[in-house]
Amino acid sequence: MAHWHQAKRNQSLATQLLKDLTYKEWVAVAAFYSAVHYVEAALAMDPTILHTDTSYPKGYPGSYHDYRQELVFRLFPRAWKSYNKLLSQSKTARYLTTVQRGQFLATAVEDYFSDQDVRNFVNHDLRNVWQGVGFS
Repeated sequence: MAHWHQAKRNQSLATQLLKDLTYKEWVAVAAFYSAVHYVEAALAMDPTILHTDTSYPKGYPGSYHDYRQELVFRLFPRAWKSYNKLLSQSKTARYLTTVQRGQFLATAVEDYFSDQDVRNFVNHDLRNVWQGVGFS
């Protein structure tokens, strides 16, 4: 229940930030973290998983972040593309790098994302994640 609540709060923040588009990078970040919490809320219903950072397998070759990505890919294929896009765009917003690692933004982050980009993060991609994990 806590993840569902946090997902809704983050989604509400992203929606609020869309009203004037001054902080487009934070729309990307809030949308991604909303997606994370929707995924965790869905995984919490599986008694074999419950939460990715406490249930990833011993000896797993990556972090619990990697494990979460793998679970989204495997268990929620309809959500995968949008989840991955939100992850990538959130990283761009937070670290000022493009999808191709090592390439830093040549412009201010608020200019990198178009108004339509950030609207799509919330109205298309976040919705796809929400529906893709079974909350339609």
